[in-house]
Amino acid sequence: MKTKQLFTMGILFSLLVVTAYGQTMDIQIIKETISQYDKGWDAKDLDLVLKDYADEVDWTNAFGDRTQGKEELRTLLETIFNLDFVMSGENNYQEPEISFPQPNLALARSVNIRTGQKWPDGSPMKDRVINHLRVYQKMAGEWKIVHHMISQAHNKAGSSPEEANKEIARKFYQDLWFTNNTDKYADYVADEYIVHDIGDRKGVTEPAIEQKIIADRFWEGGSWDSKIDYQIAEGDLVATRWTANYKADSFMAKVMFGSGSIPIINVFRIQDGKIVEIWNHRHDIDTNVPLVFIGGTGLLIGLLIALIPTIIAFRLRKKLKKVSVK
Repeated sequence: MKTKQLFTMGILFSLLVVTAYGQTMDIQIIKETISQYDKGWDAKDLDLVLKDYADEVDWTNAFGDRTQGKEELRTLLETIFNLDFVMSGENNYQEPEISFPQPNLALARSVNIRTGQKWPDGSPMKDRVINHLRVYQKMAGEWKIVHHMISQAHNKAGSSPEEANKEIARKFYQDLWFTNNTDKYADYVADEYIVHDIGDRKGVTEPAIEQKIIADRFWEGGSWDSKIDYQIAEGDLVATRWTANYKADSFMAKVMFGSGSIPIINVFRIQDGKIVEIWNHRHDIDTNVPLVFIGGTGLLIGLLIALIPTIIAFRLRKKLKKVSVK
């Protein structure tokens, strides 16, 4: 009786070893199919990408494009591989997780963090976290992919990247231009940014603190009562149309800035949650704003310098009149 039990236990143990060994081999084979797909995608090698798909594979990508059948998938991938903006960037593949709900059925989950991809207009995408779920079926001794679903992780806060960028722009205005909280400039502006403004200030790289310095000049001499009119966002760009209402209080502010209202359109390029590029457009045509407000700082200073000789001559003339009277 004991011998029979030992024999049965030996058989069961052997089966477990064989099963475990077979499953280990299957895992390695499935991992290799995923590796071949990844290499084929990077090399734009259609045959290598399609090699381990079943003829009737059901395939859906992260943008909702669905194909049924290997040939239909080939046609779609030929189009995708010819789109430079799609194929730009780098793939960073993670180790897949593989399970076997049935002996002849396997599930493989994997993640690819794709960096440097672009939108159709050439603007950069944020890093994409792409999930793959492959369903394998063992057919004639070979593991073939019968279903492949690709999805993308999105902002958990429920807002799109564009909405998040608009929020960054709104907070920038709120703290630097609508309220005097200019110390928060580093929350919104990258350590260095590029600015495109009127005059010679075009394509200039500036440190982030320059935005605080500019805002402080105005706050030190007066007050703001401004508002955002509307915003438009696309990709990593945010355009904000706002009305700047400034009241100059100090003598210098009255001379240099004056009081008035002017519509402004700013375009921000935002990367990794910070403003990295600024385009500044002011609608000066139908305003009566002092020259410095509309970018005439150099002209105003030039006029003041030009008036100095006239002032000196006027004072000398008065002195000469007094001397002649005596």
